[in-house]
Amino acid sequence: MKWVIIAPGYQPCGGGGNWAYVREFSKALIQNGVETHLITVTNKPDLMGIENLDGMKVHHIYSKDTGAGPLRPESRKKITEYALKLHATEGFDVLNPHVAFSLEYKRIPKDIRIFHTLHAVISYEYSHGCWKMITSFVLNKKNISQFLIYPIKIIVCYWLERIALQRANKIIVMSRYVKGTITRFFPKINTEKIFVSRIGVDPKFKPVSLEAKAALRRKYHIDQNQTVFFTARRLAYRMGLLNLIDAMAMLVRKYPNEKYCLLIAGKGFLMSKLQRMIQKHGLRDYVKLLGFISDEALVEYYQLSDCFVLPTEELEGFGIVSLEAMACNLAEIATPAGANPEILEKFHPELMTRNVSAEALYEKLSFFISEKSRYSSVENYDKVWRLYNWKAVVDEIKALV
Repeated sequence: MKWVIIAPGYQPCGGGGNWAYVREFSKALIQNGVETHLITVTNKPDLMGIENLDGMKVHHIYSKDTGAGPLRPESRKKITEYALKLHATEGFDVLNPHVAFSLEYKRIPKDIRIFHTLHAVISYEYSHGCWKMITSFVLNKKNISQFLIYPIKIIVCYWLERIALQRANKIIVMSRYVKGTITRFFPKINTEKIFVSRIGVDPKFKPVSLEAKAALRRKYHIDQNQTVFFTARRLAYRMGLLNLIDAMAMLVRKYPNEKYCLLIAGKGFLMSKLQRMIQKHGLRDYVKLLGFISDEALVEYYQLSDCFVLPTEELEGFGIVSLEAMACNLAEIATPAGANPEILEKFHPELMTRNVSAEALYEKLSFFISEKSRYSSVENYDKVWRLYNWKAVVDEIKALV
């Protein structure tokens, strides 16, 4: 079997949950004996060509128009032409785009089988982002330009997503939540071709001994006696980080003498706003913004922490960070947004907040501190691996061909 993944802007060593999925899914395909190709775009001429990356053939094609957004017609055209050429010369069984804007679908012959992996309905995400920008608007040049382009992006995005989903032979989603979002936003899509799959977890995410945990805290200069809350998020409105900072301010007022901290890994346009909130609430000793961290550091921060927090406001298609954290034997506090309940109901349903508000997050942070001993010997690792392993994911999807 030959499988061709389309992933514009693919970053094998980063790029968030979507690219982590592509990276691990492609590895699992290869281990399953599937010849795997990936087509991506670069704006650096010296990177053009084909490279072998851990057994996968990565086809770098040049375009000034890189990335995965809807307003990139040149990139879309070049990817389509390359995919058609690859099919004519080598043939493949499945064309697997991970972004709706990556192909000119009307040019793809009907005999080419398309499995579209939908991580989230992006037009919904753009709409939510536009609304948050309107309701919490801060006047500056960057925000004004983003605000003016949003209506165009939403319209083009919805149009392209609808075409992509209509053409797809199968639509692969990672949660019942995303399937439900498709049926609400695109009611004419045949739901019988939507397959609710899962996400696997990378083997590098695993628990460590108490001695190793103490060593990691020394490495990162973290008090051994602190309760460490950790989250890894893109710093965007829908991630709920503003509510989490407000919840920490409430916690400090409730437990001024307890030792605890919140570590936030990630980058994004909300960095300066979060910094101002931390200063405003007097949280410099309690909240630390780590910025972008490497994959190695991400594993270590999971391993040195006591509890992972997923404070999502909206649009959580499937939080791969939840599985990574729980594979390291962390308990998790999460809001009932998106697909979060589908994961947490299998592990710690009592740590699900009653809603997405700061007050609800504060209640669970407070609960965890008062019940910390109850979660000091959490054993999630085996269950995560039983329910969410890449071999099972690939076997399910291959069976659809």
